[in-house]
Amino acid sequence: MDLLLVPYCADCDLDLQWAPFLLASKIPIALDMAKDSNGKDRELKKRINADNYMYCAVRECYASFRNIIKHLVDGPREKEVINDIFSEVEKHIANDTLISELKMSALPNLCDHFVKLIKYLLDNKPEERDWVIILFQDMLEVVTRDIMEEQFSSLLDSSHGGGSYGRYEGMTPLD
Repeated sequence: MDLLLVPYCADCDLDLQWAPFLLASKIPIALDMAKDSNGKDRELKKRINADNYMYCAVRECYASFRNIIKHLVDGPREKEVINDIFSEVEKHIANDTLISELKMSALPNLCDHFVKLIKYLLDNKPEERDWVIILFQDMLEVVTRDIMEEQFSSLLDSSHGGGSYGRYEGMTPLD
C-alpha cells in the first residue's frame, strides 16, 4: 500500500515526489541509456523526455542523491568539494553537455555505491561508520577519476589518503 502513495514532501528542494511504483523501473533503464549514449546529449535528452515518468524519475533521483550527499558531508573543505562537483554537473546539465563532457560509463558503478550507502544508512549501525566513509571515498573516486576525470583530476591526489577525507570530521554522525 505504501508504494501506491505519493510521498509527503518534507524536503523543499524536491519539487516532484512521485509514487515509487510509477518510477521504480525507470532509473535502471535511464542508467543504461546514459552509459550507452556515446556522448550524444541531445539524443539522450530526447529519449528521456519522451517518457514523462522517466524524466521525473531521473530528476527526482538526482535531486535526492544531491540532497543526501550534501546532508551527510559536514566539513568545510568537504562541503566545498561536493558543492564544486554538483555545480559542475549542473553547469553541464544546463549547457546540454553532460554526456559529451562527462563519462557516463561509470554511472552504474556510482549507482551501486550509492545503493550500498543507503543500505548502511538505513541499518544505522555505529560499527559500520568506517564502511560508510570508505563508500564515500569510493564514490568520490568514481566521480573524479572515472566520470569527471578532466575536471577534477587533481582532487583525489591532494585529498585522498593523507587529506581530510581519511578522517571522520567531514561527515555528519550516523545517529
